[in-house]
Amino acid sequence: MDIDNNLKMTILIDTYGELLTNKQLDICKLYYFDNLSLAEIGELQSISRQAVNDALEKSKTLLEMYEQKIGKVRLISSVSQSLKSLEEKLKTTKDIDNLTKDINKIINNLD
Repeated sequence: MDIDNNLKMTILIDTYGELLTNKQLDICKLYYFDNLSLAEIGELQSISRQAVNDALEKSKTLLEMYEQKIGKVRLISSVSQSLKSLEEKLKTTKDIDNLTKDINKIINNLD
């Protein structure tokens, strides 16, 4: 399990986890948040290791589909990057008109 994938999944679970079934969400949290193995989760949930793996794969597919269709994580990331850029510009420029234009671009991206 690589760190980038783990981080991506924890963000998707935080954002769209409530759209999963309770059992899927519990398994995802045990795996991605609590770092339990498939066998440990299977024992806690009284299911096989393979059933845990299947639930994780199905949940991952669903979460990625939700992000593809809704795009909330992508929007938050884009706005965050835009705000960081705006913050840097604010430190180095006194041109209010250009800053206002940049702010309006960020606002328009929210629509």
